[in-house]
Amino acid sequence: MRKIFTKDFLKIKSSKNQYDVILHIGAPKTGTSAIQNFLLNSRKALLKEGVYYPYHDQDQNNISGGHSKLGTFIAQGDVEHGKKLFLEYLNKAKKTNKILLLSSESFYFQVDTFFKIISSYKVKIIVFERNRIESIISLYNQGVKRHFQTHKLSDVCQDILNRNNPPMDNVIERWKEKFNAENITVISYSKAQFMKKSIEEVFLVNLNLHNKVIERLKPVDIKMINKSYGYAELELKRVLNIVLDRQNNVMNNWLDLFLQRLSDLKQTNDESVELSDELLKQLQKKFNVSEVFIELNQQKKRDVCRDIFNICDLMEKNENNLYLYIRQCLEIYTKRNVVFSKDVEALLKWFDISYKPLQYQDKFFTQFQLNQMSIGKYKEADFLRDISLVLIAHKDYVNAEKLIARASKIRPDGPVIQQIKEIIKKEILKESNDVKKSY
Repeated sequence: MRKIFTKDFLKIKSSKNQYDVILHIGAPKTGTSAIQNFLLNSRKALLKEGVYYPYHDQDQNNISGGHSKLGTFIAQGDVEHGKKLFLEYLNKAKKTNKILLLSSESFYFQVDTFFKIISSYKVKIIVFERNRIESIISLYNQGVKRHFQTHKLSDVCQDILNRNNPPMDNVIERWKEKFNAENITVISYSKAQFMKKSIEEVFLVNLNLHNKVIERLKPVDIKMINKSYGYAELELKRVLNIVLDRQNNVMNNWLDLFLQRLSDLKQTNDESVELSDELLKQLQKKFNVSEVFIELNQQKKRDVCRDIFNICDLMEKNENNLYLYIRQCLEIYTKRNVVFSKDVEALLKWFDISYKPLQYQDKFFTQFQLNQMSIGKYKEADFLRDISLVLIAHKDYVNAEKLIARASKIRPDGPVIQQIKEIIKKEILKESNDVKKSY
């Protein structure tokens, strides 16, 4: 028979539903880091009020995944270890007759596996629901910050518009189906709302604590945690993601701290986004959203290169080892590639690295290319692409065009192949114009 805890419930408002477990599941990018930081720092106070919040780690920016260890087991379908860890948490809560409170965005998509583990208990779910477009933008920002996203926001949004089933739709409805709607508390997430009342206070209210307890526990000042990067910081990080050593966690974390610190120092909200009015209207129509509290970046777009140069100067002066790490990543990238995107060309300018444009490349394969060929890394499209580059260096644009056309059929989404096609097209047009002028 399931045990319902009662000893400390006098400190929680009376309710017909007394819960064994409260799950805070996000959603992603709805102030979860701020809530988790607050709960972690308030563990002792919450314990006195009948709520047990297990300890978890956080980084220098007070950011954590919350109880993501449990979320990882569940995401991997490891019900056995997930249930074992959950019961460890629950038994600790039981010893002192407390309600178990767990928080992690990693729980959000795992409704079915969670149901297998905790359906025999009385469970309350707390979830923040955000405007769909603002959520896309915020998730994109997080992707650039932490997950090496290199695509532009406009490209990501266009891809979403082309999809039939956006991935975050109907998730909350699935939680309601599994755990009953009466046990699901959905809170609308709005930055404007949380300027008046902190998200921590809103969360405490939905834990059903007494007003006097809330007044005592709520933070005095409203602080932002895991804030989005400013526009220039975001654009610099997006382009840097092309060349960074993804295995070097120490230096990449240092870069994140540096860019976050610069973003936090800004007096005004700089979270503008790279979207056209037309694209925004299409998103609003798709998701039936009337208002979006974002700033389009037409003005800032003109100033972003200047701002990025300033960031690079600051990095060189104040974080020289970080600056040298990025230069090293760029130098490695330039040795391994002979065609650079506009993004990489911009990076080379920002970090003051000289490079040879394509027409001044050596008229043969680089040592890196030869090494890749010799160890079997090259496929047909790779050979065709690099032979076309040699032909371009020899000004044999006709045969280069034939080979790159074949490579494009094999690998239509290859970015370097598409760049080479454009280069050949321009060179052929240039030759044609030169011939016309000679007559």
